[in-house]
Amino acid sequence: MLTYIILFFLLIVLWLLSLLTNKYNCKVFATIIVFAVIGLRGVTVGADTLVYKNLYESNYIWGSNEFGYTWLTRVCNEAGISFSFFLVIVAVFCAICFYMFVSKYSEDYIYSLIIFVGLGNFTMFMTGLRQTIAISMITLALLAMMKNKWYFFFPLVLLASTFHYSAIVILPIYLLKFIKWNRKSILAIAISVWSVLLLFGNAIFAALNTYFPEQYADSLISAAGKYSSNFLVIAIEVLIFAFCWFCLSYKNDNDNDNIWNILLVFQVLTVGLQLQAQSSLQIGRIMYYFDVAKIVLIPKAITRVKKDEIFIIKLIILVLIIAKFFISVPGGYSKIDNYTFFFMNR
Repeated sequence: MLTYIILFFLLIVLWLLSLLTNKYNCKVFATIIVFAVIGLRGVTVGADTLVYKNLYESNYIWGSNEFGYTWLTRVCNEAGISFSFFLVIVAVFCAICFYMFVSKYSEDYIYSLIIFVGLGNFTMFMTGLRQTIAISMITLALLAMMKNKWYFFFPLVLLASTFHYSAIVILPIYLLKFIKWNRKSILAIAISVWSVLLLFGNAIFAALNTYFPEQYADSLISAAGKYSSNFLVIAIEVLIFAFCWFCLSYKNDNDNDNIWNILLVFQVLTVGLQLQAQSSLQIGRIMYYFDVAKIVLIPKAITRVKKDEIFIIKLIILVLIIAKFFISVPGGYSKIDNYTFFFMNR
């Protein structure tokens, strides 16, 4: 865990420096550090990394994975690119997507980066290679959606689904743009969605099982115990929603206000899917597409408190983020706790 201790230390130092000096340089350096940890990892880091390495280096048949990922890995393999360098290429692509999305909407970029590592998709980026690429493409699709560029949104989602089929669930999300959300409607949606999933979630997803691709279908109902979503994790997600819902105002007098409402709906869906993640690995994975919302929602919500309290609140949340990371990662499903760099596995 020493690598992650150093990572958080460097991010906190850069965050503090960004409050005093050139923010752009700090943002770039912080992004490089985080995604270097992702891209330079050894094959023993992440539950699925070694599996991906074996597939990458074998002549596996077309169709054993989604077309986009299969095509990309075959091209890179035949070009003589090693798997370790392939991980770096993927990390660079993800870093660019992350930077574009978070720079656009975050009130505090490096703080969002800390949230990404402690509460967000960092653990997925360290193990789920196909979905990592898909999630990164979805962040670009969300940028297009927020700008009403449907002609970019739909192709990006479809392209993401060629790397992980689950990305297709984002397609209907575009309809959220046509709803004028307010504080009451978001709370009503939250209560309704969570209640339905608590009462009927297992039955709903069992019925949907027959419509999923064969390699994912069984795990919708048979992966219980592999993906641990305990009460503490769910409670944290609910608290994030409550904090952001309470702090953010919903005037809906311009499109920018509705953007934050849509992202808050994403957090509602994150909580709902987290409730089901206890019994299904794949439902837990779908959650990661919506999980990007909290990365920018939390810094935005903090700006709505009293100015003289902002820094203290950020420090308190920072401590909770780091504590949650070091409580949940050791022994977790992602298997990223024993970090090594790729050159240490030789």
